[in-house]
Parts: sequence; C-alpha cells; structure tokens
Amino acid sequence: MRRKVSNTRLAANDALEPHPLLTEFRKASGELERAVATARKHGFRVTARSFYRLKAHSSLASMRKNVLLLKQEFGKDPTSAAAAQISVVETLVSMVDLDSDSPTLLGQLSALAFHVDSDLAAALQHVSSETGPTFLPTDIVPNGVYRRVLEEVNKCFEGECYNACSAMLRRLMESLIIEAFEGQKIEAKILHDGEYLELKALIGKAVAELKLGRNTRDALPKLKFFGDLSVHSRRKSGAKR
Repeated sequence: MRRKVSNTRLAANDALEPHPLLTEFRKASGELERAVATARKHGFRVTARSFYRLKAHSSLASMRKNVLLLKQEFGKDPTSAAAAQISVVETLVSMVDLDSDSPTLLGQLSALAFHVDSDLAAALQHVSSETGPTFLPTDIVPNGVYRRVLEEVNKCFEGECYNACSAMLRRLMESLIIEAFEGQKIEAKILHDGEYLELKALIGKAVAELKLGRNTRDALPKLKFFGDLSVHSRRKSGAKR
C-alpha cells in the first residue's frame, strides 16, 4: 500500500526525532523480537517453522541494511562517536544467531535495542545538533526513490547549489502529485492519451482534486516557477538563499 503524501513540515519541528534509518532499524528489530517471542510461546525455535524463519531472516536483513546505510552516511570519519557506535551495533547485529534458543536470542535483541536507543541515538543526535537542521526532513516522503531525491535536494541546498536544488524539488513535486493521484486510484484524471499531463496542468488538477492545505496550494506554483527558472533560463543564476 502506498503511503499518503503528507504536507511538508518545518525542519525545526523534527530536530528531536530519531534518524529515519534508526527508526527503520528499530521497526525491523521489533518485528524480529515479536517473531522470536511467538516462537518461544509455542515452544519452538524461530527457525524451526518456515513462516517464522522467513520473517526472522527478512527482519535481520533489514536491520543489517539499515546499519550499512548508517555507516555510509556517518562512518566517513572513523574517529567520530557516531562511527564508533555504528561499528558496535554492526558487531552486535552480526552476533545475532537465529538458530539460538529463544531466550538467548531475545536477550541478544534486548541488548542490541538498548544500545541502539541509547548510545547510537545519542551519537547521531549529537551529529544533527552540530550540523543543524536539514533543509527538508527526509521522513516526509516514503523510503526509496523519493527519499533519495529529497536527500539530493538537501545536499544541493547545503552546498549552495540552488539551481540544482530547485530543479530537484520540481522533479520531486511532479512525482509526488502523480503518486497522490495513483494512491487514490484517480490517475485517469491526470492522463491524456496515456501520458501524464504537463506539470502546470498537474498542479491545477492537484489543487482542484486533492485535499491540500492553503500553504501547499500557494507553494506549488512557486516551486514550479523556480524549478523552471533554474532549468530553462539562460541568463538567470537561479534562486538565492
């Protein structure tokens, strides 16, 4: 099921929220804990039944993936506190043995969760406080391609590459409008001869058909204007901070 497109929130409101990858990690570890607890309740190991075995392997793989993504983002300086804590968590994840008996496995997962929620979360929060809030919080869009695009938007803004930032925002806005119509299964309203409408028409349809807040309705044409200016103008340097 597709996530509904949410309105953009101010980064300041998200300053104390955990990093999205940390949230994804804890979601996966929680699913693994529940699978092991259920197996323990019925007196078998989590790998003894195919359903629970597949669920456990999937959850552990997701945990491992999010640790690696955190390592890519925060591990460039191996002497930093964040890199050190990520390394500890990576080691703890590698020690999780799904073939262990349920009490042992639950103990490993409990220790891992405690370290993630305390030491690692504090280290990442310290990095966030040093660098300041991002231009746009990444968790306002679903994980996957949209989040990667939004991460590029933030990097462009932080690097004062405002033309690139505006162009990427324009692309993201167009994609999310289409996503919203598809999510409500009304994409036929933005199709013409099998192709999606141009962005100007998409914005008009979004304003008319979707339940948007006033700020969002006002912002969409402005985002298109600056995106077009950044991409198409030969003599303008683009938006400035």
